Amino acid sequence: MQKCRAISSVALGALLAIAAGCRERVETRFVSNATGVVKVAGAPAAGVYVYLQPVGDLQAAVLGTKTDASGQFSIPVPAPGEYALTATWPKVTLDHGEEIEGEDRFQGKHAQPESPIRKVTIQAGENTLPPIELKR
Repeated sequence: MQKCRAISSVALGALLAIAAGCRERVETRFVSNATGVVKVAGAPAAGVYVYLQPVGDLQAAVLGTKTDASGQFSIPVPAPGEYALTATWPKVTLDHGEEIEGEDRFQGKHAQPESPIRKVTIQAGENTLPPIELKR
């Protein structure tokens, strides 16, 4: 009986592996790209998360990225349209050499897609957004 179960488990595993390999892959194509810079108190801000979400569709996937040391960001966008731009800026502490992100330095005031920092229109291709000047 044990031998039959082992064979059945192997056969089931093989069938699942074959089925997984035959699944249709869903690829998201990005037709646009939104770039820009985030500044806080006039200086480029590193580590700010910038998000884009289609206006009027709070169930849609949120697109986002983190600014680099010079406050620059680049977000691939799958479709042209109007997007709500929001941001968060977590406090970062070091714990045994590991960065730990904590509470939002903006205390959530720039994080609501219902009242975004601004609405932006993204067109096909490259889109350079005006500088995003934020206050704490």
